[in-house]
Amino acid sequence: LAEGDPDLWEDLISCSLKRPDFITFLLQRIGTYIDPRLLVQRIDSGMTIPGLKHSLVKLMQDYNLQVSVQEGCKKILVSDYFNLHERLVCMQQRGVLIDDEYFCGACHRKVIVKDVNEKNNIVIFYCHHLFHEECLPPLQLIVSCVICNSPKTNKSSIFNSTIK
Repeated sequence: LAEGDPDLWEDLISCSLKRPDFITFLLQRIGTYIDPRLLVQRIDSGMTIPGLKHSLVKLMQDYNLQVSVQEGCKKILVSDYFNLHERLVCMQQRGVLIDDEYFCGACHRKVIVKDVNEKNNIVIFYCHHLFHEECLPPLQLIVSCVICNSPKTNKSSIFNSTIK
């Protein structure tokens, strides 16, 4: 029986309520699949159930084991999250080597020129696409790389209005 099939569990519980030995069996095994209260609350108060104490102890042990496993998984996930986040931040803070062989993604001119009088700011995205600042729309309007986030059909049309 799967956890995600409440109707099937309901049918099994309903059929088992008249048989104390079935109830004992279910109590010992139901705890990790569904909420055991669904079974316990429907047991007749006068019914004698063989091994009830043992079954309830097993139910609680299984529940405690499940909680312990979930807490262990949570600790691992939290630790992994912080370790991976730290690695991501370190990767994003690394420098990017730019030499005179790189070209602007918009105008396709070299981003570094030998003429000291020509000063161009360069915008570099995490994807390593680079642009002259003057070739992009105002930086306040840009939230990510205009090449990576453009329609795949015609990337060059993005820059028609920005190329100088």
